[in-house]
Amino acid sequence: MIQRHLKRKNFETQLQKAFPQYGGKHRSNYEGLKKMKRLIQTFLILVSLVGCSSQFNEGMDALKQKDYKVAFDKWKPLAEQGHDDAQYKIGKLYREGLGVELDYVEAYKWYYIVAKKEYGGGNRYMKKIRRDINSAQVSRAEKMAWQWMKEHE
Repeated sequence: MIQRHLKRKNFETQLQKAFPQYGGKHRSNYEGLKKMKRLIQTFLILVSLVGCSSQFNEGMDALKQKDYKVAFDKWKPLAEQGHDDAQYKIGKLYREGLGVELDYVEAYKWYYIVAKKEYGGGNRYMKKIRRDINSAQVSRAEKMAWQWMKEHE
């Protein structure tokens, strides 16, 4: 409650500096600006989701046409942004060596990330990959995944 009050006070102070004519005393102006801020944030989220969906679908089309490099190029930026489906698909491309060099450690990393989000299939493929790599490689993949999650989430 105190943090919320301090954030609000900080926001009011910033408003006073930006719009001295309001003086921070007009609550209705503050509430209106607050609603506008929420509207803009919602709009930006929706716009980014539509863009992600389109790019992901383009990757799916490329996968269906067996153009794995294009699929990888479409999904990799989405995976780096935290898109669950793209992360899962990037893991698959690395696991099967489609459009990229076969890399079980990198595949394990992406499956580990989606498994930590409790997104389907990650754990199952991690178990399969563990049969093909040693414990040092598993540790390295998990360390890479934790580093990625620390930087992106």
